[in-house]
Amino acid sequence: MHMLVHKDPSQIIKWYECSLCDYKGKQKRYLNQHMTGTHKDLSEIKWYKCNLCDYKAKQKMSVKRHVISMHKDPSKIKWHECSLCGYKAKRKYCLDSHITAFHTNSSEIKWQECNLCDYKTKQKTHLNTHMLVHKDPSDVEWYECSSCSFKAKQKQNLKRHVMSIHKDPSEIKWYECCWCEYKAKRKYLCATTRENKKTDLSTHMLVHKEAADVEWYECSLCSYKAKRKKHLKRHTIAIHKERMIKWHE
Repeated sequence: MHMLVHKDPSQIIKWYECSLCDYKGKQKRYLNQHMTGTHKDLSEIKWYKCNLCDYKAKQKMSVKRHVISMHKDPSKIKWHECSLCGYKAKRKYCLDSHITAFHTNSSEIKWQECNLCDYKTKQKTHLNTHMLVHKDPSDVEWYECSSCSFKAKQKQNLKRHVMSIHKDPSEIKWYECCWCEYKAKRKYLCATTRENKKTDLSTHMLVHKEAADVEWYECSLCSYKAKRKKHLKRHTIAIHKERMIKWHE
């Protein structure tokens, strides 16, 4: 099954297609997960519940991940450690994502590209999140906050909102830097977040990285460069906006 990840879609693959939208997956279980998460009425879903708190999920694996992340003694966890820096993760795919994002040369990466605009990313999950930008708002399943009028296209963004705005600081699980006293509410910053004044642990860690080891994002219009792509975008809009305007006669 794993080898399907490396197979060229143009080769003969038996796709499992959704009868309600244009989704398709390489494995039947992916289609089942999609159907449960996107098209099934919440009242008909068999929820998997955590026996240590009120967390519940549509997928059994999600509950297992939750228990490891929130309730397991760190000393009993099998950590997946990066051989190039001090990063470590509870799940291997998180380590793989970290290596791709921070230690892999851009020329060696198979970029995930949007077929509707020029957006591209190293992570397929980020592309899936980005695609919501092109989706008609009336077709989006919104996740609404029970304490205010906030709503989000992604469940994780609703969780971040609740944690940032409505949760008591004493109840928050902080992510701490192993090099200094910095701590953050988030380990990673969502690619589509607009909370530009906030940061996460992974962004902070760039402060401790040797300049020679950083993949810089350079401005094509001046000598500015940044460690984060979003900072380059912000710079371009703020400084070079007039030069970017496409004039129409």
